[in-house]
Amino acid sequence: MMFACSRRLFSAASVQPLLWFGRRGAFAVPHPSKAKNGGEDAFLVHTSGIGVADGVGGYARIGVDPAVFTRNIMRFTRQALEKDQNRGTISALEALNYGFAETQKRGKPGGCPVSLVTLVDGRFASVLNLGDCGTICLRSSKLFFATEAQQHRFNCPYQLPEDPPSAGDRTTLEVSEGDVFLCASDGLLDNVEMSDILRRLENVGREGCQRVAETLVEEACKNGADEKFDSPFAKNARAMGYRYTGGKQDDVTVVVAQLTRLDIEPNACPGDIAEFLKLPTE
Repeated sequence: MMFACSRRLFSAASVQPLLWFGRRGAFAVPHPSKAKNGGEDAFLVHTSGIGVADGVGGYARIGVDPAVFTRNIMRFTRQALEKDQNRGTISALEALNYGFAETQKRGKPGGCPVSLVTLVDGRFASVLNLGDCGTICLRSSKLFFATEAQQHRFNCPYQLPEDPPSAGDRTTLEVSEGDVFLCASDGLLDNVEMSDILRRLENVGREGCQRVAETLVEEACKNGADEKFDSPFAKNARAMGYRYTGGKQDDVTVVVAQLTRLDIEPNACPGDIAEFLKLPTE
């Protein structure tokens, strides 16, 4: 039996300005063998939320394009945020429930882990993590919060549709102006140490969210192709009794966003992977 985990992390009470994701950046590089089709990951970016979904490549072996499912999950989850019209009334679970239901209506098979953050009332971050994507929050250059991977067994993460959105770990954070959030697929987390991710996130103020997202993806791709690199994935594999060395090549997708006051005009950023890849819209 699986149990969802729900937590609330609040700091000392204080009057805070209403916030949104006013600074955003997103970048994705597919596995070299999937470059032609843009890979199987997907993401969403909105002033009220960010998220990443990791396509399950195994579906390709039965003639199913895994990217269709992940892109629909993120597209319709973002649609839930758009319908909310920045009122800040929708939790990560509610947004993903909507995205999942709309995707199921299309009848396209597939599966994906998901990590999602939505802003509630301009003061709280609702975080949902299902599987081995991940969310990290940096505050004042220090790690404030990070999700943990959910796996049925090694390298077999929780994923839609076998595991419903409600099976994901859920957390509510009280947020502050300047907090930096990252959502990423396992292509990043398997190939870049947490200390190096945090070091890169510290540069958001100087380099901007877009450049930081790009540098993280670039580092993950480099490490993933290095057969001698002692990657986080290799360390985890050895801890579970498997013999593995080197990085783990994969699709790599990263969204980085910083909380600003509502009077800060949000910077331009692709809203989803289709816009990023310049794919035709339905």
